[in-house]
Amino acid sequence: MNKRGNTESQGQSADDLRWSSAELSETSIRRQLRSEAFQHPTTLFPLGLAGLSLLLLLDISPFQIPALAAIILLITSLIAAACSFFWLYSIRHDLEYAKIVQGIMALQGQETREAGQAEIKKIRETLQAGFNGIDFEAGLKALTDLHYEYEQLQLVLYQQNEAVAMSVTHIPGLVEETYREGLNVLANGLQLSRAIHPLNKGRLEEEIVEIEKEVETLRKDEGQERRVKLREEKVASHRELLEMISQQQYQSDELLFQCNRCEASLSRTRIELASLQAGSSATSVNSVTQSLRSTINQAKEVQEELKRLGF
Repeated sequence: MNKRGNTESQGQSADDLRWSSAELSETSIRRQLRSEAFQHPTTLFPLGLAGLSLLLLLDISPFQIPALAAIILLITSLIAAACSFFWLYSIRHDLEYAKIVQGIMALQGQETREAGQAEIKKIRETLQAGFNGIDFEAGLKALTDLHYEYEQLQLVLYQQNEAVAMSVTHIPGLVEETYREGLNVLANGLQLSRAIHPLNKGRLEEEIVEIEKEVETLRKDEGQERRVKLREEKVASHRELLEMISQQQYQSDELLFQCNRCEASLSRTRIELASLQAGSSATSVNSVTQSLRSTINQAKEVQEELKRLGF
C-alpha cells in the first residue's frame, strides 16, 4: 500500500469511529442518520424558533409580537426544520450511507489485518522459542531469513508510487500468503525435529557397534544363545530407530528447503517491485504473481504429501 492510500484509509476510518463493526446494518445506520439529521443545527435552529413562536401564541413569552407574526414565524420555522430534516436524512442519505459503510468496511479490513499480523507474530515467536529449545540452528536461520525478506518487502510495498501500487493491488495478499506458508512449513519442520530430538543418532550408532562386538564375543562361548538373541534384537531395534530418524530428517530438510523457496520468492518479488518503481523492470507483474503462486502451491503440496505419509 502506498503512503497516500494509507493516509486516506486512516482519515476515512477516523471519520466513522462512532460506528463499530456490529453496527453495520441498514436499520442501525438509518436510525443514527435520522438522529443526526434531527440534531443538526439547521434543523434545531428553526425548531427553536417554532417553539418560541408557540410560546408567543400562548402568551407566556417575555417577548411581545402580534399573533399573526407569531403564526407566520411558527409555520415558517416548521417548514424550514422539515426541509432541513428531509434534505439531511432523505436526499443526502444515500451518499452518507455509502460513506459510512465504506468507512466501517475499512475499519473491518484494518482490524482483520491487525489480527492477522498479531497471529503471525505469535506464530513466529512460538517457532523461535521452539527452535531455541532444541538448539536447531538451521530452523532458526530459516525463520530469521524468511522474516527479514518479509519485512523488507513490506517496506517496498509501502513506498510504491500510486501508479505502481494500482497495478500490484493483489501482490500484498500473495506476499502474506507466501510468508504464512513459509511459517507453516517451519512449524511442521519443528514438529518433526522435536520428535527426533531426544533420539541421539550418534549414540545409537555407537551402541550398535559395541553390541555387535559383544555378540561376536558371546558367540564364541557355548550356552550364550539367549544373550546373543537379546542383543541382536536390541541392534535391530536401534537400526529401526535410525531409519526413522533418517526419514524424518529427510522430511525436515525438505520442509526447510520449502521455507527457503518462500524466502527466495519474497526476495525476487522485492527486487522486481523495486525495479517496477524505478521503471527499469523487464519482468511483468503477471510473472511476479505466477512466481508467488507457484511457491505457495508447492509448499502446500509438500505439506499435503507429509500428511499422506503420516507425518
